[in-house]
Amino acid sequence: MSRFIDADALMARLGIASECNECEYCVSGWGCSKDANFVEACEAIVSEPTIKTKQIKYYDEDENVWKTGSVIVDE
Repeated sequence: MSRFIDADALMARLGIASECNECEYCVSGWGCSKDANFVEACEAIVSEPTIKTKQIKYYDEDENVWKTGSVIVDE
């Protein structure tokens, strides 16, 4: 079974930045203050391919309300 994850939300929850030196666990000049497994997980999350999405506003006729959602951008 596979499922999509929101990598940005996961990175925010773990305190991971897109660049290692911006990560909250980075000790300036010394590297990551977490163990090697955490560093490996950070690198794996950051380097995975991404899916382009965009926010849209749509009308839900069943609930009679406007909603905001994300759709995959077909390249």
